[in-house]
Amino acid sequence: TWVYVLIAVLSLFAARLNTRFVSAFGRRNSLITTAFLAAFGTVLFYLLEPTPAVVFGLYVWSGLLGSVLVVQFWMLVGHVFTVAQGKRLFGLLAAGGVLGAVFGASFAALALGDMGVRQLLVAAAFLFLLTGTFVTLEDVDAPDPVDVDPSSADDARNALSGALGLATDYPYLVRLAALIAISTAAVLTTDYLFKAYAAATRSPEELGSFFASYYAVLNTVALAVQIFVSTTLVRRMGVIGAFLILPGLLLLGGGATLLFAGATAVLATKGADGALRHSLHRISTELLWMPLPEYVRNRAKGVVDTVVVRGTQAAMALGLWALASVGSDDPATLAALVTGLAGLWLVVGIGLRRPYLDLFRTALAQPSSRGRLELDLRSVEVVVESLSSREPASAIAAMELLAASRRRRLIPALILYHESKEVLLHALEIVPMPERTDWVPLADRLLAHEDEEIRVAALEALARNGHADVVKSRLLDISPWVRSHAAFWLVANEPERNPAMDEDIQLLLDMPGSSGTAARMGLLEAIEASGDERWADLLLVLAESEEEEVAQCAVRAMTKVQDPRFVPWLIHRLGTRDGRSNVREAIAALGEPAFEALVGALRSEQTHPRVLVHIPAAVARFADLRAAKVLMDTLESGRSGRVRYNALRALVLLAARTQFRLDEEVLERRMLLELREHFHLLGLHHLVEDDLVAHGERDQGTGELLVGLLADKRDQALDRVFLLLQAAFPDEDLRSVRSAARASDPKRRAQAQEFLDALTLSAKAPELRPLLRLAVDDLAVTDRLRRVQDELGPQTRDLGEALQILLRDPDTSVSGLAAYHVLESGRSGLHQEVLAAAHQRPLSDSLRALLDSFSPPTKGATSLA
Repeated sequence: TWVYVLIAVLSLFAARLNTRFVSAFGRRNSLITTAFLAAFGTVLFYLLEPTPAVVFGLYVWSGLLGSVLVVQFWMLVGHVFTVAQGKRLFGLLAAGGVLGAVFGASFAALALGDMGVRQLLVAAAFLFLLTGTFVTLEDVDAPDPVDVDPSSADDARNALSGALGLATDYPYLVRLAALIAISTAAVLTTDYLFKAYAAATRSPEELGSFFASYYAVLNTVALAVQIFVSTTLVRRMGVIGAFLILPGLLLLGGGATLLFAGATAVLATKGADGALRHSLHRISTELLWMPLPEYVRNRAKGVVDTVVVRGTQAAMALGLWALASVGSDDPATLAALVTGLAGLWLVVGIGLRRPYLDLFRTALAQPSSRGRLELDLRSVEVVVESLSSREPASAIAAMELLAASRRRRLIPALILYHESKEVLLHALEIVPMPERTDWVPLADRLLAHEDEEIRVAALEALARNGHADVVKSRLLDISPWVRSHAAFWLVANEPERNPAMDEDIQLLLDMPGSSGTAARMGLLEAIEASGDERWADLLLVLAESEEEEVAQCAVRAMTKVQDPRFVPWLIHRLGTRDGRSNVREAIAALGEPAFEALVGALRSEQTHPRVLVHIPAAVARFADLRAAKVLMDTLESGRSGRVRYNALRALVLLAARTQFRLDEEVLERRMLLELREHFHLLGLHHLVEDDLVAHGERDQGTGELLVGLLADKRDQALDRVFLLLQAAFPDEDLRSVRSAARASDPKRRAQAQEFLDALTLSAKAPELRPLLRLAVDDLAVTDRLRRVQDELGPQTRDLGEALQILLRDPDTSVSGLAAYHVLESGRSGLHQEVLAAAHQRPLSDSLRALLDSFSPPTKGATSLA
């Protein structure tokens, strides 16, 4: 009794730890680790002196191992196999368990003649090691895209509360847990009845050999049942029917013991339990879990198999102890208890059939979860019933479910009479097969449907399955879109016809107006769907269309057809805003020739600037080390600031996608350049802004514009620093750090500063960390500028010097605004600087007009006008 109570209490913690452990390390790795820990712990018990406390601990240890290892094993198995695979293979897997039991019991029975019981622990430890080693040889823990837990992170931290929360959404879980609790109580009482009978009829010295011999025989029978009977029973009787065989036999055995109270009835009752519990009963129990979504199964199963099972054992053991304490644990009372529990087991098990099927009905409303679902006969009946539903979602879900389970032939062709457009479109994708003919006249009928999309779908289904003769009638369809698809399939099904020279195709190309546009777009959609290289010449023709929507359709078709001749046109197309993402995708799909052409265009001085600025993003689509090197080189090149900025953004995306380790020295060098630029602009901005405030010139338009422009450029320089950091540390969320660095809250700014300081601890450039700290520091601007001189040397000292620097800035927007501001503010001493700056670059018309409008304030400035 107290062993079961203690195991139940410890199982509360084991369930939580096991869930976290499996989540963190994976099903396979967890099973390996637990097996090795089991070997280690078992050896420790062997080394201890066999006192009553040690024996008590050994029993608890074995009980916990039985809970955790079995749960981990079936979690792994449930992840690897589908329901249908489970029905075929779980019998074989359970047979392995029964074979192990036969071997273990037989080995113990034979070995006890030459060694003591204590030495069996060494053999057990060896078998644990062997098991763990064997599992390491199998790679069966690959990530599953449907294994996603949508529940909250808080629930995920607590296995018990999470399982209780799932019970609200899945009432089936409550029934299944109750059924497992009842079955646990029934088999424990049966086991107690058997052991009490053995203790009453045999001496203590005989018990060891009796148990070993009896279990060896019993497990041999169980192995035979497992290999020759269980799989057939599950297949013929279904999961629920197979699950109810054991309680039926226990009901008969308990009733016989209650009536006759003989040794035969007791041994037969225990024999039914021993022969079926670890074979047929184990298989059917595991299959009852399989219809549940995997994330539900993973979270709830660990709790049920530990907390519920062990808790039931503890409660039942306390009840048996209470019976024994008052002398009521006689065979008749125990047999009555077994009979009652087995009857309750049957009643609850029969009631589980409807919720079991309801899980498949629920799956019909969730198309995204059907990838691994396979159906038995009863479940197929439920799905086929849904095909007749007037609800489009139910009918579509049923079709997809049958298709996913490779039962497309069960979908009747009469589904093509359905009133819903969505159902008809799905049916025309799934039902048509070359080996079926019943759908052909119904699809032919749909060629005259009022909806042009359905006509096209029917046309495609017939053409793909060898019925191209009916396609010709659609060349005269009222819809140019339908006519284009008909023309495509007529050419596609005759390899000797040249698409670019075909008369029917030429009629579509020459068709004027909106009808011609629709026809050409329909033709391109058909080409895209086929991906046939025969259409490459025609694609080149259509790509030059002046109709923007036709050109965009051509880009999408090029992604599938993939001809190297498309590359120059696609690169040129990068200069067009609309559909640019599709252009990049098409370029990436073309592989090596496209990559080489992109690199050449990026390095060429002849590439149009509007195209050039978008090449880095296209290079990043290739997601390999070559692309990373090209983008890194672009950062260091003399290209325009916009090209380098786009290269940096592309590099950040590439690093996040590929986790490549980029050249840290290059990134740090760029960070230092951007930080210097940031502080340089910070000083200029500070001087110009202070001058405006000091002279009351806040209302001067150009002064405010200049201050705003400098502030933007200052912040952009720091933004580029964070982008470079993101490229260097793709696993970090530098965007939130940048947001914190801008926050008005000094605590958040300080947190950002500490994080950046720790992140750049290993930076090779010694000045990087102090400059970065100052960039996000909460200090006043004057204090930051004073401190930055220790790292960067003397900065701009006065307004005059600052304005001269701005007038010579290579950015014409900065130099132009600076010139306006000088002239508007009447700074005569800088007129010659404005004139000198004007000689270095062409003046805008507005700036030249402004220069001409100013009267020269001094004799030396006469030549200015």
